Amino acid sequence: MALDGDIARVGRLREDLYGVSADVFKRHAVTGEWRIQDGREGVPGHVSTAISFRSPVSISGEYALVGMEWEAGFKGAAYILRRVGDRWVAHQKLTPSGGDGGYSHFGGSVAVSGEYAVVGATWEDGFRGSVYVFHRRGDEWFEERKLVAGDARPDDRFGSSVAIHGEVLLIGTKGAKVHS
Repeated sequence: MALDGDIARVGRLREDLYGVSADVFKRHAVTGEWRIQDGREGVPGHVSTAISFRSPVSISGEYALVGMEWEAGFKGAAYILRRVGDRWVAHQKLTPSGGDGGYSHFGGSVAVSGEYAVVGATWEDGFRGSVYVFHRRGDEWFEERKLVAGDARPDDRFGSSVAIHGEVLLIGTKGAKVHS
């Protein structure tokens, strides 16, 4: 689930091949009633499907960030969508500038807040993982830096979860153990 102001993305179980789905709701300003909002204008088909099925999504203001860790043979990508009225429009594809050139799983976790977006790449460097920080200037998003854990070991999967709010960034590691 993702929530920002009057927009909510809510997952639900379904009785079909995919098993899960999600809907985007918008709260009516006068009545306070939550109404389903649909519309993914200009969104590539595989991204539109991901919004409906299982991919990580984060919402902040007029922007949504969708992780696509399986794209391009698990190299991954993330897509910025921009809300225009009641529609979500494809805005920009994010990919890491470097990486190890292999299967990075970029987009396995995502978060967006204000002018910053963060994207996890948990398979990079022998599953040590990394997190990429993007900054919005004007209408474009630019990679600002790559973060890695200083004490990373194989299979730590740094970046398996990410959250950002203002100037605070939280990064989870799925396989890290306390080392003595």
